[in-house]
Amino acid sequence: MKKHLKGILLLGSFLFLGCTSLQNQKEEASIIIKNGTLLTMNKERQIIKNGVVVIKNNKIISVGDESLLNNYSAKKIIDAKNGIIMPGMINTHTHASMTVFRSLADDVPDRLNRYIFPLEAKMVTPELSYLGAKHGAMEMALGGVTTMVDMYLYEENAAVAVKEVGLRGIMTQNIIK
Repeated sequence: MKKHLKGILLLGSFLFLGCTSLQNQKEEASIIIKNGTLLTMNKERQIIKNGVVVIKNNKIISVGDESLLNNYSAKKIIDAKNGIIMPGMINTHTHASMTVFRSLADDVPDRLNRYIFPLEAKMVTPELSYLGAKHGAMEMALGGVTTMVDMYLYEENAAVAVKEVGLRGIMTQNIIK
């Protein structure tokens, strides 16, 4: 009889412990960014020391202090190493494909009319637009830019490059004369 009661008590304890662990179960996220100074864009422009950003399916689902780590888990955790966690920047005036012409004739007076426009007329192709935009988009991504407004030639090709890099882009075709 004692053995039977002991088994019931153990089972009862197991069930009780099971209920407790269900209450403490963490919500699964895709990515957690932690351990940084979090610059928010909320109404108060709040700055959170030891900030945490929780991302699920490419959407930010929670932002706050380190107490969020009690509520969420993720397979990918990024340690900001006391750096700054902030929203991506938006570059509102780009000619990303023109990275291929960077520093050319910088010292020439009236550079655009005397040097760049004639060079573009001879050299710019859909492929050059794609390659230059890819280079420019990668540089922007490395610098924290997540969205760009671009204008140049063969923008449909530049748009492909920007999408491959993973930026958001508002792509507009240049019209001259």
